[in-house]
Amino acid sequence: MTSAREAYRSNKKLKGMKLREFQFSREQTETCVVQLRALGLIRENQKPRSVKDTRTYWTLTPYGDHLMVQLRALRRTPLPSAEAGRELSRARA
Repeated sequence: MTSAREAYRSNKKLKGMKLREFQFSREQTETCVVQLRALGLIRENQKPRSVKDTRTYWTLTPYGDHLMVQLRALRRTPLPSAEAGRELSRARA
């Protein structure tokens, strides 16, 4: 099974084009929500809303928030090994 990205890249008619608008079916969206819930990343938001508002809202769980921060945080560039050795020597002095 090829991924959508591979299929997109291999289509010569689409070379140089960018995806701007796309849609997911309701079933695909619901499957994603169930998967995120099963992984403990989101939960239903319990914030009180008006009686007319019958939609379901989702919020990150504490674990979901922690994981998001870990995945999205910018990492410090590691020092080259020679510089790292000098830094370690300075820290010990």
